[in-house]
Amino acid sequence: MIAIIALWIILGIIAFIVILLHFSIRVYVDASKDCVDIKAKYLFFTVYKMNTAEKKNAPPEDKKEKKKKAPEKAQPEEKLEESKTVSLDELDKLDEEEDADTEPEKGQSDAADAEEKPQKQIKQKAKKLTKEQKQALKEKKKLENELKKAEKEAQKTEKKQQGGKLDKLKEKYLFFKPFIPPTLKYTKKLLKKIRFKKFELELYTAKEDPAESAIFYGKLQPIVFNVLALIGGIFTLKVKRADITCGFFEKKLDFHVKTVVCVRPSSVIAIAFCLGCKLARLFLPGWWKRRSARKKAEKAERKAREQAEKAAAAAI
Repeated sequence: MIAIIALWIILGIIAFIVILLHFSIRVYVDASKDCVDIKAKYLFFTVYKMNTAEKKNAPPEDKKEKKKKAPEKAQPEEKLEESKTVSLDELDKLDEEEDADTEPEKGQSDAADAEEKPQKQIKQKAKKLTKEQKQALKEKKKLENELKKAEKEAQKTEKKQQGGKLDKLKEKYLFFKPFIPPTLKYTKKLLKKIRFKKFELELYTAKEDPAESAIFYGKLQPIVFNVLALIGGIFTLKVKRADITCGFFEKKLDFHVKTVVCVRPSSVIAIAFCLGCKLARLFLPGWWKRRSARKKAEKAERKAREQAEKAAAAAI
C-alpha cells in the first residue's frame, strides 16, 4: 500500500513539472530611438528587467572628494656655522691616520696579485686542453647534425604518409558530414518554436527636400517588409501592425517596435532530446566499429609478439 502511494506521489510530481514546462517564457520588448524596455516573465514572476531610460535619468553617484595636501614649504636655510681653528697637533694626528689606512690597502693588493697568478695558469692549461679536444668536438657535432637530419627526414616521411592539412580537413569533414543534416533540421524546428506575438512597428521618416523624402520612403518600404518576411520564415511571426509614415520639411528618422516573444521550455527540451537521440544513433555504430577494429589489431599484435618470443626461445 505504501509503495502504491509513493508511486502516485512521484507520478503527481512528474505531471506537475510537465504542466509547468508547458507554460511559456514571455519576453516583453518595447524599443524606440530614445529607450529600450525589456521584461522577461515566467508565470507571475519577473525574471529579468531592463530599462535604458531609467539608467539615463538616474542621478550620478556621489564621488568622494579627494583632499589635496598642500605642498610642504621649504624649510629656511640654516645659517652656516663659523669655521673652527685647527691646531697643529690635530693636523699631525690626521696625517698619522691616513698613513695607517694606506698600509692595509697595500697588503690587500699583494694578496690579490698572488690569487690572480694561479688563475692565469689554470686558464692557460684549459686553452691547451681545448686545442687538443677540438677534433673530438668537431666529430661530435657532425654526429649530432647527422642525427638531426635523419630525424627531420623521418618526420617528413611520416607527414607525407599521414597527409597534409587538406587531407586532415577532409577526414574531419567526412566524420562530421552525417551530423550536419539532422542538426540543421532540428535547429529550424527550434527557431520556429520561438514566437513573436502582437508585433507592432511604427516608422517615421522625413527629409527637408520633399522629393528626396518621397524617394527614400519608396526605397524603405520594400526593405522593411522583406526583412519582416525573412523573420517570419525563420521564426513564427504574427504582425499586428506595421506602419511607415512619411514627413516633409524636416530631417528625422524615428521608430517604435513593440512585441512579445514566447518560448515553451517543454518544446525546447523535446527538440534537444530528439536531436541527441539522432546524433547518438549516428555516432554509436561508427564508434563501436572503430573500437572493435582497435581491439582486433591489439590482439593480432599480441599474438605476433608471443609467436616471436616462442620462436626465439626455441632457437636458444
